[in-house]
Amino acid sequence: MAEGIDNALRTLLVEALPGLFGGSSPAVQIALSGDVLMIDPQSADGAAGLPTPDDRLDHFAFNQDAQLLYTLTQPPYPGPRRVRLTTDSGDALPLRDDEVTWDVADARVFRLHLRPTRELSGITGVQVLYGVTAIFSKLKAVRTLSFDLTADDETKLEPATALVMAVATLDRARFMNVARVTYEDGDYGTDIEVKSLKLQRGERQEAGVRRLTLAAELELKVRRALAEDEGRPIETIRTPGMPQNPDRPVDVRVDLDI
Repeated sequence: MAEGIDNALRTLLVEALPGLFGGSSPAVQIALSGDVLMIDPQSADGAAGLPTPDDRLDHFAFNQDAQLLYTLTQPPYPGPRRVRLTTDSGDALPLRDDEVTWDVADARVFRLHLRPTRELSGITGVQVLYGVTAIFSKLKAVRTLSFDLTADDETKLEPATALVMAVATLDRARFMNVARVTYEDGDYGTDIEVKSLKLQRGERQEAGVRRLTLAAELELKVRRALAEDEGRPIETIRTPGMPQNPDRPVDVRVDLDI
């Protein structure tokens, strides 16, 4: 599960500090050297396994083609669906209702009809927040990661260490957005989101090596797809053997012996 955090930090450093970490042969190399995950045992939901109303957040790559169809990953629950354009810096720009057209036959499908005046430079994604019925639970955890900075020219390690601290502190929102990761297989999935990032320490290991330790607070949302007979609303209640009356969804015969 360090894959998202590891890749996010590398991406951030290459973009922010190209003189040190950019290029095919960067002046400073960064490698993951330690990884410890501690899960809060009190965070498990005792009602896990029951169908529950939930918010679902889908992410799509943005395309300016107005005919392109987007499809939600799950059938939406009746209610508002909030569609936003996202940027690579983590900003989310809400769209008006008239900029989104939903398919009449399939509530999961939509296309965009953006205003001609809307500025699209820097837009990289489409984000949809909507309600669903799901089986899920949330776990809290802390992942402590150590990264080793190495360089042939040791004089570059001191400024590199200080600048990595600057990037991790000042670009925290961008980091948390890039570090979000989802794993899925069959009916099961886990969404991992970084809620906070804190630098714990920096230390000299040996000549040419500096180690930085960071602690990331995580929220893990574990989920399972609904089976066909799960989460369906009750439509009628009636006594077995009695004919169904469409005008009376609740029709229960009660016999009392006095």
